[in-house]
Amino acid sequence: FVVDRDIDNNTLTIDSKPRKESVDDCTVSLHSVVLRHKLEVGDHIEAQFRYRQHPFMVTITEINNSTMVIRPKESFELPASGQSCVLYTSTCCIGGGVIS
Repeated sequence: FVVDRDIDNNTLTIDSKPRKESVDDCTVSLHSVVLRHKLEVGDHIEAQFRYRQHPFMVTITEINNSTMVIRPKESFELPASGQSCVLYTSTCCIGGGVIS
């Protein structure tokens, strides 16, 4: 699993297990967000960072034209910046963004 990347030094940090992050005061920032449906602060949706990961519930805490901040409602595998985040309502993909 990629657990970190350093673009300036052209390096990736990998581990055999993904890092787990608790939900206490943890948010994930997204940029280059593209949405199929209008979303607002306080909406509850599902997010997925990795292909084989099960989507998990998040709450939107900030949103504007091309950025979004989400707060997971359960423990999750901490993604590296630059990974994609796909957003769902039920089984419908409603958009996504790049993790900052």
